[in-house]
Amino acid sequence: MQKLKVIDTTWHVMSAYDLIYAMRDYADFYFVHNINRSWKDLRFLSARPLPSNLKFVSYIEPEKYDIGILHLDQQCIKEDIGKRKVFIDLYSE
Repeated sequence: MQKLKVIDTTWHVMSAYDLIYAMRDYADFYFVHNINRSWKDLRFLSARPLPSNLKFVSYIEPEKYDIGILHLDQQCIKEDIGKRKVFIDLYSE
């Protein structure tokens, strides 16, 4: 069976690690570089190493991936936090 290709970005490293590890036999993950939060930051690397089925990419090529993960949390609706941009962009189209 061919592995799924999943596009994502660093949002919550600990949760992402658990998901990627659990899916290691079924999926390869491609994380778009996130300038605000990087898994390669020592704070995150010291808590969770980079999984072997995780690669980083510079941009999204929609036709290349089987699944995309969109992270939304309570901070996405707060006007004074930059995470709101995702929420606004989704509803502006």
